[in-house]
Amino acid sequence: MGSTPREALTEARMSFDFLPASIISMASASVPKTFIGLRYQALTFASNFQSEVFLPNTKQPSHQHLYTCLGEVVSLQRKRLHMSQQELSDASGVDRVFISNIERGKRKPSFGAVSSVAHGLQLRYSKLVGKCEECMKKTA
Repeated sequence: MGSTPREALTEARMSFDFLPASIISMASASVPKTFIGLRYQALTFASNFQSEVFLPNTKQPSHQHLYTCLGEVVSLQRKRLHMSQQELSDASGVDRVFISNIERGKRKPSFGAVSSVAHGLQLRYSKLVGKCEECMKKTA
């Protein structure tokens, strides 16, 4: 056992971490109940500490509206240029199915993918993003 309570709890946790649950339940009959209680308290404390300190409970916004607007802008610009999805795919180097999913708001493309699509649509990246912002303001 460790010399400090923290070391003892660490050792207690490590001693059970890799054992199957059936072995732990069989072994718990011979382990003093205070030891099991301490281990439970230590794990509960560690779990609460981790969730409060390291994993803040802040939800990220989904940005689904942004992806829907991106899809609308890509689709409108592609149609203005009289391009098929396959032609846009060839011009941008982005897979046709991926472009279809972008247009339907089903994918969350990276900056690089958006940049490639913008290039295929003969737009600057900033212009494409600006059109997305306009779309979001109109539909907000």
